[in-house]
Amino acid sequence: MRKYNNSFPKLLEAAFPELKFDPLKFVKAPQNYWASIENQRAFLEALGKKLGIEKSEKEKWYHLTTRKIISNGGRSLLKRHGDSVSRMLASVFPEMDWDTSKFFKAPDDMWVSLEKQRNFMDELGVKLGMDRGSYEGWYKVSHRDVNDLGGGSLLALYKDSLPSLLMNVYPEHKWVSWKFPRRPAKLASATIQQMLSEMEKAFAISDPKEWHRVTREQINGFGGAAKTLFSTKKKLFTYLKLKYPHETWSLSDDEV
Repeated sequence: MRKYNNSFPKLLEAAFPELKFDPLKFVKAPQNYWASIENQRAFLEALGKKLGIEKSEKEKWYHLTTRKIISNGGRSLLKRHGDSVSRMLASVFPEMDWDTSKFFKAPDDMWVSLEKQRNFMDELGVKLGMDRGSYEGWYKVSHRDVNDLGGGSLLALYKDSLPSLLMNVYPEHKWVSWKFPRRPAKLASATIQQMLSEMEKAFAISDPKEWHRVTREQINGFGGAAKTLFSTKKKLFTYLKLKYPHETWSLSDDEV
């Protein structure tokens, strides 16, 4: 190994010159392998082919994630470019006109301006089928939707909290926390009671006893925190007992 600078790939190439080894399939690429821009280009072109991305298809390259690069043997290459996919592609394919805001993970200084954050979210909303200035549609957007469309690093600024991001970017709107898909860690009792009142309006419930006819599908369809908070009739009735303490909330055999 010392004879070949402790490089196992070089040792194998010398021992078996008739075989063609793929240097990226080794646990560690040969020393100085990534110093060559040709090797970097060859790797990314091969990776693109594997993922169904032609070199000229920029829109697809924007969604290339660090996970895909690392799982295909490019960890060291990524580190060489500061763990930044955008910097790596801009360096390896400088002939292409890249828009850094479109990458899955934008450069660290991309979100310094609140205006840039808002512009990005406006464009993201349009991509998701929302009209500019519309807010209700955001309650149905998931954390993954934002990630997949290039907002991963923006979410990271808000500790991966979509509600926090939206409340900061669109402060003019009065947001209702429990309407979001990801329920906050803890909801106040008053907030839960408000949620139950909103559900009664949606389900046309005029008498507390009518809660017995509410189905699992109706609760799930209400969206937001309801799906998690009232995942069973037993949990639902626990909160209804607080709202209507004088009512009898017993579960039937099929509800249990």
